[in-house]
Amino acid sequence: MDIRIDYVVTQEDLAEAVRSNVVRSPVQRRLLIGFWTAVAVFGALGPWGFTVVALAGLAMIGSAPVAYRKLALMAARRFSGETAVRITGDGLAYAAGTARYEIPWTSVTRVTDNPLAWAVASNLKTDGRVPMGATILKAAFTPEQQAGFESFLATDSRLASKVRGPVKARLA
Repeated sequence: MDIRIDYVVTQEDLAEAVRSNVVRSPVQRRLLIGFWTAVAVFGALGPWGFTVVALAGLAMIGSAPVAYRKLALMAARRFSGETAVRITGDGLAYAAGTARYEIPWTSVTRVTDNPLAWAVASNLKTDGRVPMGATILKAAFTPEQQAGFESFLATDSRLASKVRGPVKARLA
């Protein structure tokens, strides 16, 4: 496997790709809200601290999409602009904005597939503190390249168990 893609990414494109990892399904959101409501009700029967934590959980669910967009836009500044991605059998080379990463597949901890992008997380550290990661927009890939990369993700023994999202269901 050797795929090289060069594209330009805007802050808004990258922020939307990151936001697409947030639970958006109305059913899932209602289940989360129902869970935290139940926790608050049952917590009211016992210690008040438990109820406060449950109500804080409810508040986070309600405000998460707005806060997540703001945080994603702030982070996207660093990664917007000219982007070069090279995917080989050994790893991922990612250059975007001021970030330059080489991530071997053996260090990947999770690959999240969403409709807009693949998010690759690694246990390597950029400056000794921040884990390396890459958000690769699917729009830059041809359908054949997307299918090839998704097939690689699903069949490579180093990655198959670390993939999350629709790609796993499609290729299972």
